[in-house]
Amino acid sequence: MVGAPILAVSGPARRKVGGVVITSSWLGVLTTDGHAVVKDGGLAGGWVDETNGVKRLRLSGNWIGVVFNDGTAWVKEGDLYAAWTPETNNVADLRLDRAAGPALDE
Repeated sequence: MVGAPILAVSGPARRKVGGVVITSSWLGVLTTDGHAVVKDGGLAGGWVDETNGVKRLRLSGNWIGVVFNDGTAWVKEGDLYAAWTPETNNVADLRLDRAAGPALDE
């Protein structure tokens, strides 16, 4: 069916996919229920449920950025298990640019 959500399978868990983000080393999925899940190490890598309550997911290099449903933007740098750093509030979208740093669209 055209337009139907895809299903991501991770072990026994199945989730509807709302969006996909791909970089040279990471594959990220934003599920329709607001989970940001990312895998490292190619298609054989395992999924890591990064966080939930997300409306935007962005990947760039070793950065993961999210905008939560409440409009707060958070970014992490490093591996999939790095700590999150809060950036700002009242954000509609987020762009991650390695040269310029995170850019926020309010």
